[in-house]
This record gives sequence, C-alpha cells and structure tokens, in this order.
Amino acid sequence: MKYPLIALLGLFAILMLVSFAHEKPRQFRVAKNPESQINGQEMASTPVTPNSEASGPSPAPGEAARAPAPSGGSQASAKPAPVRPQSIVVAYSKNEVGGKIVLTGEGCEKRAGHSAYTTHPDGNIDFGCWTFDELYILIHWDKAGLIHYGYDKFVHMQSGERLLAAQLFEATRDAARAGRPLTPPSKK
Repeated sequence: MKYPLIALLGLFAILMLVSFAHEKPRQFRVAKNPESQINGQEMASTPVTPNSEASGPSPAPGEAARAPAPSGGSQASAKPAPVRPQSIVVAYSKNEVGGKIVLTGEGCEKRAGHSAYTTHPDGNIDFGCWTFDELYILIHWDKAGLIHYGYDKFVHMQSGERLLAAQLFEATRDAARAGRPLTPPSKK
C-alpha cells in the first residue's frame, strides 16, 4: 500500500508542474478594445467644469472670468482676474459608460502621481490620481477606488496613436525640463 501512494503523489506533483509551466498569467492579459478610431480633438475639446476650482483642471485661458467694469468709474481700477494655465492632456480614452477618461500632466494633490478625471453621460465627474509602470496605468479614483488599465486603451494626445509606456516616460521628462513637474510639490 505504501508504493502506490508514493506513485500517486509523484504523478500528482508532475502534473502540477506541467500545469504551472503551461499556464499563462491572466493578470497580464489585456482585452482587445473594440472601440472605433477616436478623434483626439473631439475627446479633448469638451470642457470640464468641476464643482470646486481646487479639485480639477483649470479653465482655458480664453475662458477666464473677468471682473465687471464699474459704471462711471475709472477704467484703471477694473483689472481682469488672473489667468491660470490650462492643464496639459497627456492621453485620453472612452470609458465604459460612454464618457471619457483624461490623463493630465498636473500633479495630484491627494496622492503621489498625476491628475486624471472621467466624465459620465449624466454630467458627473470623478477625479483621481494616476501613475504608471511598464505594464499598466494605475488610476486611484475618488469614488471607484484603484483600477488598472492597459496602455492600448488610451490614445496619445500629440500623435493620435495608441499610447505606449515610452510616451508617458517622455511626457514626464519633458514636463521636468519645461519647469512644470508632473509630481506634486512636497508639502511642508
């Protein structure tokens, strides 16, 4: 009775090793994206109006509000409001509910990384912070939590082609050279 038990355990061990050797890791598979060709100008042209100014991307320079001129007063006292620079869009994608996901080049205030936002057809906006590595773009949404996306889901803003990891590395390097870091400043 001793030898058949050892033979069965040996056969089980061999089958397990063969099974593990031929199994492909599922966590690294990225589903094929059936969406049609995305127009980059269309995705980035829709303005986003967040509920509070500090929680989202800044408005375009031409959309900055100006103080009304006083009637009958001196025109020198009426000064326009300061214009904040427009956020730099690195990449974008369509989300599952028909809106869009936008990766910006601004530093995220809540976590380490860069700011991202997603829109929904009903007008709701969810903000988050994104980081990346060689395999995935990781976005920690305020409402939905941590979600990882494959690079092939996103389209690069300048080239209009599917996003590559090298393009994100270049965007961070170019931002550092231009003096606008993509990481938030350290808080003292």
